[in-house]
Amino acid sequence: MIATTQQQNNTAKSSVIQRIGGERDFEFVVLSLVDRLRDDKQLRRFFSTFEPNDLAAHQEEFLRVVFAQANDMDDARTKNDLQVFIHLRYFLLIKQGFDETHFDLTISHIIAALEDAWVDDQDLIDDTVTVLNSVRPIFEQKGQTQSVQMRARTTRAGPKVLVSSSA
Repeated sequence: MIATTQQQNNTAKSSVIQRIGGERDFEFVVLSLVDRLRDDKQLRRFFSTFEPNDLAAHQEEFLRVVFAQANDMDDARTKNDLQVFIHLRYFLLIKQGFDETHFDLTISHIIAALEDAWVDDQDLIDDTVTVLNSVRPIFEQKGQTQSVQMRARTTRAGPKVLVSSSA
């Protein structure tokens, strides 16, 4: 039996989530990350206006995409998915000045959230940082990476951007 792409993606996601400790620990990581993003003085202007549940849903989706890539570092489709996801979902934040400095802070909060959940799998943490650093140029170039813009325009799914409740 041939596994569908969706089944393969679900397997990749679940194996990383299992390495974290399961769905409950993954949910804890997401909630810890959301608290950290909303409490950080340098990031507050980007995230504090979002409803906590909306921000949590976005961060959960973001981490699932990142962890799918961390599970298979050589999967070009997953890497493309992550780049398009970042470009589409962070477009408005980039327009508001979210840059590589803010992205680096976000990475540090992701690592701290994993540590809050007692994740001691250093390979998982290292792979996660590697994946996150692979999309850092999007923030360095203020979202102007040509290849990502072209892929974002040609994606069949409509763009879903992270929108503040105060917008």
